[in-house]
Amino acid sequence: MMISFDYNFKPIELATVKGSPIYVVDNLYKDPYTIAKFIQKTSKNQHKHNEHPSYNMVHFRDERHCLYFEKLDKLKDDIANFTQTKFKDFETNCNFFTNCQMWYDVDFNNYKENYWWPHTDFGITSLIYLNEDDYSGTNIYAPSEDIKKQEETKEHLEPWRPKTVWNKIYSIPSKFNRLVIFDGKKLFHGVDINSNRYSKEYRINQVMFFEK
Repeated sequence: MMISFDYNFKPIELATVKGSPIYVVDNLYKDPYTIAKFIQKTSKNQHKHNEHPSYNMVHFRDERHCLYFEKLDKLKDDIANFTQTKFKDFETNCNFFTNCQMWYDVDFNNYKENYWWPHTDFGITSLIYLNEDDYSGTNIYAPSEDIKKQEETKEHLEPWRPKTVWNKIYSIPSKFNRLVIFDGKKLFHGVDINSNRYSKEYRINQVMFFEK
């Protein structure tokens, strides 16, 4: 499948949360549908496949791509320059990373009472939403004492964390072909799962990480 990564890059500030700006670029790719189709159809790797015990691939699917496309380097460099950071490839020589997730319609996935794994990243996080869905973006949370309990378990064993102890302070709206850039090291965040829409199809995004 031939993929074009031609894009428009004009970030605007969407919001400021805890003193940290969140930027977006809408209508990023000129041909987003081909990229989304590629992600949906191409073989994926099980995320944290060495983590045991785990409910990944049992109650939910958490999978990734790790690939390299020369044509993607320019976008990677533009984001790095804009954020004054360095792209993090995790010593893989890849530049195309994805999050592909699905939550089966079972009691384990109690999204009404829980949030999915609030966490921080390595530095600047950039996500590109590639589902036609305006209601499953990225939640931002206030720090919680629950993080100490999370450190004692595994992401794929107890990924759902109680809403009673995590305070959602902002939700970045998802939008097809939207790039969002924020400080993932400063802001606790996680996918906003609020329905069973993704019980039979993948919620997909492309992700890039940058270190200061």
